[in-house]
Parts: sequence; C-alpha cells; structure tokens
Amino acid sequence: MMLKHFFAKSYAIFLFSSVCLGVLLIWIAQARLEDFKQYQLGIATTAVNYTSNQIVDLINKNRQLITLFVQQQEQLLQDLARTPHSEKLRQQFSQRISAYFPNYFDYVIADQAGIPLFWQGMLQIDDHTKLQLRDFATQPEQTFKVLSYFSEQHFHLIVPWGEFSLTDPSPTISNSSHRTNGIFLLGLPSEMITDILQAGQAYQQELLLLSRNESDRIELTVQGRPLKIHNQLDSANQQRILYRLPINYTHWEVVGLHQESLFSKYQWVLWKQSIVIFIIFFLSGLVLSYWAARAEKHQRQTERTLRHNEAWLQTIINNLPVILWVINREGVVTCSRGKGLTSIDLQPDELVGENVFTTYLAFPEFLSAVKAALAGQELS
Repeated sequence: MMLKHFFAKSYAIFLFSSVCLGVLLIWIAQARLEDFKQYQLGIATTAVNYTSNQIVDLINKNRQLITLFVQQQEQLLQDLARTPHSEKLRQQFSQRISAYFPNYFDYVIADQAGIPLFWQGMLQIDDHTKLQLRDFATQPEQTFKVLSYFSEQHFHLIVPWGEFSLTDPSPTISNSSHRTNGIFLLGLPSEMITDILQAGQAYQQELLLLSRNESDRIELTVQGRPLKIHNQLDSANQQRILYRLPINYTHWEVVGLHQESLFSKYQWVLWKQSIVIFIIFFLSGLVLSYWAARAEKHQRQTERTLRHNEAWLQTIINNLPVILWVINREGVVTCSRGKGLTSIDLQPDELVGENVFTTYLAFPEFLSAVKAALAGQELS
C-alpha cells in the first residue's frame, strides 16, 4: 500500500530532506573530527613544551650541582690527578660523591685532553665515553654540552674542574708545584627523565625522547629505554606524531604521539552517531510521510466526492421545478438557484446580496417562516 504512494508529494519532500540530512551529517562528522585533531594537537603541544622545560631544568640543576661539587672537591681532584692509583684517595672521593649524588650510576675523572685518569661504575671506559670526553676537551662550543647518548641505564653530564682551558687541550704536566685541571663526567640514572615523561604524558597520548643525531632513534620512553631491536621509530609510528620539539643544549627532542587508531576510532564513533541519527530520522520520516500520503489521498477522495455531489445537486436543481435559497442570519441572500426561478421571472443568483426582510416586506408569512428556519425550526 505504501509503495503505491511512493511518488506522492510528501515522499518527494521526505527523500530530499533525507539526502540533505545525510550530507549535513557527513559534514558535521568531518568538522568534529578536525576539531578533535586540533584539540589533540593542542594537548600534545602543551605536554611536549612542559616536558622539554622540565628536562632542561633537570639538566641545569644537576649541572649546577656537579659544578658546585667539583669546586668544593677541587683539592681532592688535584690529588687524584697526580696520584690516580691511590686507593685511599679513590675511596674518599667515592664517599663524597655518594653523599652528593646517592643515585649516580658512574663517573670518570679525565685530564684536560679528555684522557681518563680514574673511573668507577664501569669495568672499562667504552669508545663512546672516550669520544665524549675528547669532544668536550676540543670543541669550545660544547663547554657545557649535555651529552644526549644513553648507555643502558644512564646518561652523562660533563663539567670542567680546576683551571680548565679549551685553548690548550694538551695534558698538564703532573707536578706538585703546579695546579692541574681536567674534566669530570657523571652518569645519572635515566629514570630521572622517565619520571618527567610519565608526569607530562597526557591521556590518549604518548611521549618519547628521540635522538637528533640518529634519525628517529628512540632514546627513552615512559617505560624506560627500549630494546635495541625496537629502538627505531618506524614509519607507522611516525604517522602518529602530533608535535616534536628539540631540547636546548642537548641532542634530544621530545615527541608527542597520539595513541594507535585514536582518530580512526573517534571517526568510527562519529559515523555511528551519524548513522543512528539518520536511521531515526529516516524511519520517523518514512512513517510520517506514509500517514501524510494517506491523508493526502483521503483529502483527494473527499474532494472528488464533494465535486460529484455538487454536480449531482446542481443537476437536480437545474432540472426540477424547485427553488433553492441560501441566506445568512442577517437575511442576506447568498445563493438562489433552481428551475423554479423561471416561474417568478428571476434569473439564477439574481437576488444574491438582497435582504429578504426588506425585499419581501409584503409577505409577512414568508418572513415568519424564514425567521423560524433561522431559529432552527424545521418547516414543511
């Protein structure tokens, strides 16, 4: 039954409205997705900036502490530089550094040329640490450089001690009558930075510390240092990057990423909401259109019936010797039809607009009957 009226006017309006609503829902879903992306970008920017500033503060504070420490222990460092194999001096220095930095990982005392004199916390100094020391000794722009390379569990900070001068990197002659100088390298646990990453990480996002020297190599995550086989940010994860910021004085950068499938999941939520809204509108509109079509059909049938009855009545009036009068409550004639008008020499509707109470004053009985009819009485 409903299909018979599919092309009714109400259905055409409904279909057009459905198409418009579908287009509008798609546009709203895309706009909401873009707003969500901008919102996540704003959160990532704030988190990355906060984390970067916190790491810079951590580095600066620890560098100041290390600088203060070597200034206070300068005489002991002088003695160690002259007699690096003295077990008593080594023990004394280790006790003092443990008191200052209870969570330190290792340390190296080197001369001005970056050649190690004494170390603790490692069996032997690896080539990478040696290169760090030599770079610090020979490159003036790296006087207070923060080394960005992690070992398995720590990172290094380097400061000079004594009358350190970059203009003469050659080793100072070990003589008791001369002051010596050199470089002090201290290893600190990477958990200090991991804690900052954890504190700065926002909901539905991740923070990573990457190396700027080696493209997209992961230095640190909130879980700690990644395994060597997983320390490269692959292309899929690079697509998740929202914001990245280099950290001053280091070779690191903080990177903020959104969770995997965050945007696709949110997009699916938006699509589901749009589909539900469209289905509700479509079904409601379909039902309303069906009843509107039925009402429209019923109205057309009623109009046809009225036209048919009117034509039938007109035929009767025009062919039978009767007169049909229609007057309002004031007695004004609004219709006068019938073949009987010819018997009193009147044309159809000739009396329309006339008032029977003034026109037929000479017929009081007729006027009495009119008044009774207007009062609701039936007359014959």
